[in-house]
Amino acid sequence: MVIVMCRKTIVVVSSVALLLVAVIFAQPHISFYMLTGHFSPVHKIESLETSVAVKSWTTNGFLLLDGHTIRLPGLHSLPGESPALTEITKRGVEISADGRVYGLVRVHHWCGNDPVREHIARVNISDAMMFLHIGQTTSPIPEPDFTAREKGGRPRNAAEGRPPHSPYVARGQGGGPRHLSPHRRERR
Repeated sequence: MVIVMCRKTIVVVSSVALLLVAVIFAQPHISFYMLTGHFSPVHKIESLETSVAVKSWTTNGFLLLDGHTIRLPGLHSLPGESPALTEITKRGVEISADGRVYGLVRVHHWCGNDPVREHIARVNISDAMMFLHIGQTTSPIPEPDFTAREKGGRPRNAAEGRPPHSPYVARGQGGGPRHLSPHRRERR
């Protein structure tokens, strides 16, 4: 028995099959869009204009591969060891015309709803060190409320699992911390 299909039926069946194949191949992109609002991951990668390799550093400044030593503006001295300085100098540094020193830092986007999958930012090393309270500054930090809470940039209190000066930490009746949700503030 031979089944004869009319042209309309063939067109409808092939359209449905084509649509089904398209949905199967587009499903990962559609899922990513539903989660993040973008169809594909975002990669934000900045670069240095003229990169100079850093061999090491001392309390006086960076020792470059060519033998020069450069000081960081705004910092009197650097620490002997620093994971932050290791990370920021491993891709080299850029020295701008005005004497500022820039490096590249990988930025961790921790939220699963964030479409950014890779982010390498160009940052002013002096500003980063002042933010993290690493090294000795030549003058007081202008707005200390906008810097890391603890030296080295570890903003979390491990015992409580919250930043130590979080706006969502209130004092309970016994004087101990009581965590509030961001949607429910304590009434005074």
